[in-house]
Amino acid sequence: MPWGIFQAYKILKKFKPNVVFSKGGFVSIPVVYAAKFLKLPIVLHESDVTPGLANKLAAKKANILCLAHFESQRYFSSKINKIVTGNPIRKFVLNGKKENGYKQTGFDKKSPVIIVMGGSSGAQHINDEIALAVNELVQNYQILHICGSGKTEKAIPLSEKNRFRYRVYEYVEDELPDFYAIADLIITRAGANSLAEIEALDIPAIIIPIGKAASRGDQIMNAFLYQEKHPETKVIEDELLSYKSLIHLIKVMIPYDNFIKKGKSIPKDSEAVTNIIEVLNQFLGETCIVKK
Repeated sequence: MPWGIFQAYKILKKFKPNVVFSKGGFVSIPVVYAAKFLKLPIVLHESDVTPGLANKLAAKKANILCLAHFESQRYFSSKINKIVTGNPIRKFVLNGKKENGYKQTGFDKKSPVIIVMGGSSGAQHINDEIALAVNELVQNYQILHICGSGKTEKAIPLSEKNRFRYRVYEYVEDELPDFYAIADLIITRAGANSLAEIEALDIPAIIIPIGKAASRGDQIMNAFLYQEKHPETKVIEDELLSYKSLIHLIKVMIPYDNFIKKGKSIPKDSEAVTNIIEVLNQFLGETCIVKK
């Protein structure tokens, strides 16, 4: 930490930024502390309902703390200048094309499409349970499984008839908007960014947050707050996840017997980016105002 602060101090002194913007994480602490020594304006953003240690420490140094959720305010001192901005999302995910999604996957347009994803690195527990459930699920559903880097090696025996109804990818970037566009249900972890995108796209979800044994519990809070705002959402805690419970919930949320493809509502563009830019603009000179 001391060496990191020293390095950050040298870089910031040379770079001379108008403002330092931090999203948290342990690598942000030296930069925030160095910025405070240099008397530079500091703006933080907290994505999760409950803050991580980095933002708890950095908040004391910040000029303004941006929050994704109103509920997060109670975790910070009343002396800290706070504003609720929402969670920024990648704008390109709102522009998916259904035709491209069906073409890329080879799926048909009559059967429900379920996306299973566990964040950029995947989720082994979810992968394991899907492996046990997939042969039953593909009888009625089409599964697009984003399993994480290096995690496609598990063989899932499928009949010749149903093989085309299961597609597995290690990682997806450019195709993600088109995959979102054909999704009737998403099974996902409770990362703040993933939930913000799903909310904007109005896609029904089964959320499986990382448990407290492997995290500080932030995803559990994210998941249940999301469910509170979207009662149709189902949450399964990781410790209770099984392939049988997963199959049951999928059948509840997408009753195949009377399934009808429905058009999704127009995606909601996030106002969070605009809100955060307005905060940053307070510390920028007229010659370098960031455009909305």
